[in-house]
Parts: sequence; C-alpha cells; structure tokens
Amino acid sequence: MKTSKKNILIIEDDTDFAGFLKYLVEEAGYTALTASNSVQANRILLKQKPDLITLDLLLPGETGIKIFRKIRGSQNWKDIPIIVITGVDANTNQEISYKNFLKGVNLKAPEAYLEKPIEQNFLIKMVDRLLAAA
Repeated sequence: MKTSKKNILIIEDDTDFAGFLKYLVEEAGYTALTASNSVQANRILLKQKPDLITLDLLLPGETGIKIFRKIRGSQNWKDIPIIVITGVDANTNQEISYKNFLKGVNLKAPEAYLEKPIEQNFLIKMVDRLLAAA
C-alpha cells in the first residue's frame, strides 16, 4: 500500500466502468474521485487538485477532448498527468479521435491513450509509474 494516498480523478460517464476504475485504484492504495460529466469534473478540480486524471472521450455535454484542452490550458492543472481511457479508437471516429487532441493547439499530449477494454494490471502499473514521477 502507498504511504501517502494520492487522489485520482476518474472522469467517466459509464457508472459501471467508473466503479470498476474506482475499485482498481482504491485497491492499489489511491483515493478515487469520480465525475460523470464536465460540470462534476470542474467542481472537483476547483475544490482539490488531483494527482492524476483518467478521462473518457465520449461524455454528455462537453466532450473529453474539450475537457482535456481546458485542463491542459490551465496554469493550475496543466501538469496533472492524464490517462485517456476510451472505447473510441483512432480509426473509428475521426471527430473524437486521439489525432484531434492536439490539432491546431500547442498542448502537451496525454501521458497515455488506452482503448477499452483495458488490462487492469497494465493500468495500475502506469498509474504507479506516473505518480512516482510526479
């Protein structure tokens, strides 16, 4: 278990998958905060700065790409590691694809882009590595 609990913000509208991610990160010794849309995510971000964010692309209201751009464009949040976890592959939906994250903007890319279904051990190792480097 981790000695100091780091906070992970899970931005995911699928409640079952959000619960699964929450379970995984809490079992690994982290604290999980969940948001199912941009309004909830913004509320959490304004209250406390998470140590890492997992971000779905297809969300009600603002898309994950808009949320990503808002986070990376903010002086307060731009350095938070972001792992995109989505069911959208880069070849299926060009409008919401990974290729469009940085189109026309000068922002740091996400630290990782994972397509669902994810391999849970791989995800936790990635989270551990990113948070150890932070």
